[in-house]
Parts: sequence; C-alpha cells; structure tokens
Amino acid sequence: MNIFANPQHRISAYRTYFRIANINQSLFHDCKRTRVATEANVGEDKQGEAFETIDRLTERQWQAAMIAVTFAGMTLEAFFYDYAADALGDQYVRDHLDKLDLPSKYLVYPKLVCGTAPNKGEHTFELVRNLTRLRNDLVHAKSKAFPLGQLDAAADHYDEYHARLDKGADDAIECVLAVMRELDKLHGTESFEKYMLAY
Repeated sequence: MNIFANPQHRISAYRTYFRIANINQSLFHDCKRTRVATEANVGEDKQGEAFETIDRLTERQWQAAMIAVTFAGMTLEAFFYDYAADALGDQYVRDHLDKLDLPSKYLVYPKLVCGTAPNKGEHTFELVRNLTRLRNDLVHAKSKAFPLGQLDAAADHYDEYHARLDKGADDAIECVLAVMRELDKLHGTESFEKYMLAY
C-alpha cells in the first residue's frame, strides 16, 4: 500500500508534531554544548554571570528534551490513528483500537492494515516501548519525597532522571523514524519515512 494511493484527503498533525520534536532535539543539543563550554570557561571575575547563564541553559536544555520526547510520542499516536483510520475507517478505529497503548498499536495496526506485524523482538519495538514509558512519566509526573537526611538520594534521583531524558531526546526521534522504516519494509514502499522527513 502506498500512503498516497487513497483518494480521500485526511488532515493530521503528526508531521507538525514530529517537526516540533526534531527542532527541540536540536535545541537540546545546542543548549547542552553551550552549557558545557560555558562551564569549562568560567573565570573568577565573572562567576555570577556565568552561573546565571549555566542555569538558564540547563533549564532550556531539559525543557527541550521534554518537548522532544512528548511530541515524538504525540507524533506516533497521531500517525497510527491516521494510518489505521485511512485503511479501516474512523469509526472502527475509535470503537475498537484507539484505546490500545502505543506498543500494541505498533504491533496490531500494521497486521490489520497490511497483513504483517512487525517483529516484537526487534530494536524498534524496544524504542517504542521506551518512548512510551518516558513520555508517560513526563505527562503523568508524580512528586517524590526524600527525607531531609537523605538529600544525596534526591540528587541521585535527578541524575537518573536527567540521564533518561538525555538518552530519550535522541531515542525519541530515532523511534519515530525506525517505525516509519519498519512500515516501509512491511508495505514494500519508501513512502512513510520520506513523507515524515519531507516537512
């Protein structure tokens, strides 16, 4: 199936979401590079000014990572609805499929649309699962209390959280593109990844 073969016109925001995710992944890396360079060149005479810059860059860096991850998840949610509704009809998708989680959509929707499911044991499924977990952690964030005598545990918690975001910002973009490549393979086309990247 070619994604351009269906004569109807569907309006979806998934490519806009992907563009937002992509821009923020780049912003994340730009802020990170600038912050690291600023930290390496802090002079004693301008420490206060440098620390303000570092704080601002750090805040922007993690905001950009959160946006990249969240919008990559939104990209796939919107894409999979469009993908399935185009082939199976909006009503069928709304009534029977739309409540599935994202990893299940990745496995079930292609099976219903083109007759072949992606391999659950491949890296792309792991990327989808990891993106879903991190996106859900961001969207449904819960506070966590630490006893005042264990503030080192709070620092470790932040370090772990930031490490997940650091990896997640890159994996989120790779996840979207890996899904598109897998669909191209299943459908025997080169349409999905090219269309996603064309915007």
